[in-house]
Amino acid sequence: MNITSLEIAQATMDMFFCLFCLIIFVSIKANNPKQKSMRMFVRLFLIATVLFFGETLAYIFRGNLGLFNILVTRIANLMVFAMNIAMANTYVRFVSSVFVEKGAEVSGNSVKIANIFSCINIFIVVVNLFYPWMYYFDEANYYHRNNSWYVYTLILLVVIFIGAGMAIKYRKYLKKRSFISMMLFSFIPIIATVVQSFIYGFSITNLGLGIGSFVMFAAYMYDWSHNGDEHTNMINDSRFDSVIMFIIMLLSMSVSIIACVNVIQQVTKENSEIQSRTIAQMVSAKVENEFIKLITVSQTISSDIDIRTYIEGKTREEAESVKDDITNRLVSIGNEFDYKMVFVVSDKTRAYYTYSGISRYLDVENDSHDIWYKDYLDSGKRYIVNVDTDEDNNGSLSVFINYGIIDTNGDILGVCGVGVDMNDLVDILARFEEEYNIKVYLVNHDGLIQVDTDVSSIETGYLDNSYFGNISDDDFYYQLSENGCYMTKYLEGFDWYIVIRDNNPVKLDVNKIILLLIS
Repeated sequence: MNITSLEIAQATMDMFFCLFCLIIFVSIKANNPKQKSMRMFVRLFLIATVLFFGETLAYIFRGNLGLFNILVTRIANLMVFAMNIAMANTYVRFVSSVFVEKGAEVSGNSVKIANIFSCINIFIVVVNLFYPWMYYFDEANYYHRNNSWYVYTLILLVVIFIGAGMAIKYRKYLKKRSFISMMLFSFIPIIATVVQSFIYGFSITNLGLGIGSFVMFAAYMYDWSHNGDEHTNMINDSRFDSVIMFIIMLLSMSVSIIACVNVIQQVTKENSEIQSRTIAQMVSAKVENEFIKLITVSQTISSDIDIRTYIEGKTREEAESVKDDITNRLVSIGNEFDYKMVFVVSDKTRAYYTYSGISRYLDVENDSHDIWYKDYLDSGKRYIVNVDTDEDNNGSLSVFINYGIIDTNGDILGVCGVGVDMNDLVDILARFEEEYNIKVYLVNHDGLIQVDTDVSSIETGYLDNSYFGNISDDDFYYQLSENGCYMTKYLEGFDWYIVIRDNNPVKLDVNKIILLLIS
């Protein structure tokens, strides 16, 4: 069953109102009220029960294909629109009968006009079965408004206004609480319907009807509990029934509220995960962009014709003679892209060229600091990312892109690249961590930390890599833990993993908000 958390929340709310109205209908109907106004009152809650039941089905089955799902969705939506008409019309009849019973000289024209407008709306709904001028369903079985929905809604509001107008005209026949309940029953759905015209996807109109029903019932319960007034002696004096019904209503409401809170929590959790993933994607994109610039500059150096010419076939003696030319090219490229830590290594002479000329000659066999060059050759890749100390920059910890220089035959001529001071990367990560309350790591396949704002853990600390096999470079792998949520993604461009811990994975604590509201 394809149903979202928002649809579950709406369906749960509708089901609560459905049960609430059903309980009221059964309880009052059991007392067999004689007055017409009470029969209209009971009918209102019967109609509301069917309306909310139809709304529940509409939200549960929409978006699901198959003959049964499609049939239920169509019938449910038809029920909702038909019951809206019936409820508005019955409300007018209820208001009229209340004032007639209280001795007011009520003209029957208001009810007749309400009947005419109700018939027009019935016509619109029936025609919509054959021509979708009011609403329609798309290929995925989702409901959509059409132009005549606004005509239908306007007519519905007119009918409700007729009832409200009658209540205002004859308000002197009502006690204050009864008049207020009638006004609220009229204007809460009216306001909700106006808002509904601008908001799509959540049934605010029926929420307004449900709240209006609460208000009407509250006024009715008050009259019931004060039985004996000449205008409220409409049913048998049964205080015990009143208490039982009230208990059942509270239990029903409690179950529904608990279900709603659980659903809202689920929605909050899903939305929080979406926000966490959005932050992770943004941070990942910015980090990758920093490395892409490094890779781009390294690629530019490796494809430079002059540099290839300077190192190809040169002996160590000749290496000295071209150092100024190579240095000038490195300075030119470095200045163009605003990088200072640029280098070239000749495979034949092992001369290490930098901004300052030949810094040294690599000794891969005897100098452990030069093992990076052998690691690159053994990798078989065009470029790799390496964390190392930069002897030409006071031994500062740096991240290097080692990019191969290849001749036309595919043979290695040397290695070039760009380095960036680790502190620069740390500053970038630190800004993200402070702004979004996250922690960012860059680690290799073994889980060894390569970049971290805690510099002491670089090349010494490890993260759990047991789940790395489940990770792709398409999206973040999401894990929720007691310490937050961990989002991990493989960065194919430089063969590392980015691990982001969101220290505040639940953006909204529903329980805290509820406690705050009731405290």
